[in-house]
Amino acid sequence: MRRRAWSRRSGRIRTGAAHVIATDHDDLAGRVKDITGGEGARIVFDSIGGPGLTRLAQLVARDNTLIVYGRHR
Repeated sequence: MRRRAWSRRSGRIRTGAAHVIATDHDDLAGRVKDITGGEGARIVFDSIGGPGLTRLAQLVARDNTLIVYGRHR
């Protein structure tokens, strides 16, 4: 993992994040599965709304929430 990415991850953990997934380094689906015991995430935020939105939507647990804000350019 690049130094900057590791620094950002560490900072988020220090400020209270239970889990941080670096999508340029981690297997997103695998990490979500591990963290949630295979159930899927209760809430997912997407600040871009681009091509990765479908992949994120598949990680949301049934009857839970996907929030999309911002815009893809």
